Amino acid sequence: SLFHRLTHIIQKQEWDAIGDSYWLKHAVELILCIANSNTKIGEGCKSTNKDLFPSESQAATILEQNDIFLNELYESTMGNLLHPLCELLHHSNALAHSMWIELFPYSWSSLTSDEQQALTKPLGMLIARDCNKFQDLRRPNVVQGLLEAVHRCRPPPAISAPVLRFAGRTFNAWHSALSILEDQITSLQYSSDGRRDDPVEVID
Repeated sequence: SLFHRLTHIIQKQEWDAIGDSYWLKHAVELILCIANSNTKIGEGCKSTNKDLFPSESQAATILEQNDIFLNELYESTMGNLLHPLCELLHHSNALAHSMWIELFPYSWSSLTSDEQQALTKPLGMLIARDCNKFQDLRRPNVVQGLLEAVHRCRPPPAISAPVLRFAGRTFNAWHSALSILEDQITSLQYSSDGRRDDPVEVID
């Protein structure tokens, strides 16, 4: 299941052996492997754009060729898409980074609240783990990817301020770390009934 895959990535897997690489590419691949490779990309879809124009028109001829292409694409399976994509992940850290920050928030939102709670503390520990010590000079690096993904999660995992401070300072991830802290502060300013609380008075 997705939860067990994320548990393996966040909590159980020892990333130290490949800690000097952008190992999130392997995490992305582990998540993508859950998909049913036999599912058709366009299940139940059929392109009939050529019917929008008279059959003898040039536009209809062009769209007929386009319909043939799209219908062949719809008949392709997820495996035809995902297998080459996983290969590309290992050749491009930028692609792996983009895929991770899109895929992880979507995966997080698919979990139950109990599953999210179970992964929140291990996620904070993963960000601060020693396996990331070789990432500080890499761009993008694993910690930047983790924090960017966390910032996009809804509801967001509650990562502690000391961990965010350490990650932002050490791995040049200040932008994401500060954004997460801002979100946490904003959420604390709202009471349970949805109304904003009065700001706390600060006495010098």
